[in-house]
Amino acid sequence: CGVAGLAVTRGSLPTAGVTPLAPELDTLGFFAATVADLATARAALDGRAPDPAPTTAPRLLAWDGTDVGAVTPGMRATHADAVARARAAGADVAAFDDDLRAATADHRTLMAAGAAASVPAHPDLGPHLRALLAEGRAIPPDALAAARARTAVTREEVLARLADADAVLAPGALGAAPVGLDATGDPAMSRPWHVLGLPAVALPGPRAPDGLPRGLQLVGHPAREEALLGVARWLEAALRA
Repeated sequence: CGVAGLAVTRGSLPTAGVTPLAPELDTLGFFAATVADLATARAALDGRAPDPAPTTAPRLLAWDGTDVGAVTPGMRATHADAVARARAAGADVAAFDDDLRAATADHRTLMAAGAAASVPAHPDLGPHLRALLAEGRAIPPDALAAARARTAVTREEVLARLADADAVLAPGALGAAPVGLDATGDPAMSRPWHVLGLPAVALPGPRAPDGLPRGLQLVGHPAREEALLGVARWLEAALRA
């Protein structure tokens, strides 16, 4: 949406007082003008000063998202350009080729089932939410258990990849922000990382020819959220150079 955003590591901040959707997946986040502002806001909640931006180039894994969604040509070009700029600025960039299709589908399953269990039916609910609740009520218990089991396995696999890398660089969405206020767009690029409970930082990218913004994201290890914000500040500067 043309600004920076942070989805914190699931469970790192309390959600008391927040209206739940799917408590198993719900987490908190921030929007701000820049990544530095995100770091300031996040640090303030822990009562500390934000960490400085790193002075060394990061180790990144590049994922273009095309295995789980119809990423537009414009977004693919934006992502490729970001990878090239990161490399030009000194980053070590390797490919992230883990299969995230099951995680993407399992996110939908867990979200629908969680929403059906936590959101009370009400005539004023919108059509998209009503459809999600109906979908969740129809999910059998064994399918829900299988989704949780697969997610646990995928999480361990992705954490192993992040043991030797600072972040995954990915498209923030399938394309530019949608026109109007009816919807926020397809969340396919967020689903696999969200179901795994990983922190993610959104960065503004170049705008599409019609002026609507495209965004990128960095996804990090849940034990290194502060470092992820530092990597995002580094990439933000590299993209502006």
